[in-house]
Formats: sequence, C-alpha cells, structure tokens
Amino acid sequence: MIAYVKQTEPLVKGADGAPPDLTRVDVGGMEHLLRTFFDTWKVGIEAINRDVIKSFANFHLGQDILKQVLMQLLLYYTRFLDLIEKLYPNGAPFARFVLSIPTLMAEIRTFSRSF
Repeated sequence: MIAYVKQTEPLVKGADGAPPDLTRVDVGGMEHLLRTFFDTWKVGIEAINRDVIKSFANFHLGQDILKQVLMQLLLYYTRFLDLIEKLYPNGAPFARFVLSIPTLMAEIRTFSRSF
C-alpha cells in the first residue's frame, strides 16, 4: 500500500505543477489492495503487535515503536482512501471493501494500550 500511494499520489495530484494523469492510475491494483487490506487488516495488526513484543524487551520503547508503526499504517490508509475518493468522487464500485477509519482507530487503540 505504501508503494502504491507513493506511486499514485503524483498522478492524481499532478507532479510539479503538471495536471493530474488519471489514465495512468492502476485502478485494478487499487481494488486489489483495498480488498486485501479489508480481508487481512486485523490479522496484520496482530502480527505487528507480536513482532514488536518479541523484538523489544524494553516495554516503553516497544510501546512507542508500536504506536508509531500503527500511526503510519493509519496515515497511509487514509492517504489511500483519499486517492480512491479523488478517482471516484461519487463512490467507488468496490466501496463495500472500505474499512472505516473509526474502526481502524479503535483497533489501533486496543493494541497500543495492550502492549
């Protein structure tokens, strides 16, 4: 998702003052990423939590790193949703796979407190 957002944002926003080039946006890749994220987001957050617990013996350091990683996840997911909104202002045909930001934030809060 990170690579997709970094690659697609300049096309949608127009890089260096150029007009947006929506014809080069990989819409199939967008739908695939959204569906995959929708299907695996919770398991992914659990895996991140497990990895941080295993990797950092220092409780406070581990907690800080976990919070930062989960915040980056939230930020990139928000940017990804912004791309979808710009391409489909009236709603994407695959909108049923959009995970709401409050749902993702609630799960992030749960894991960032449980460390």
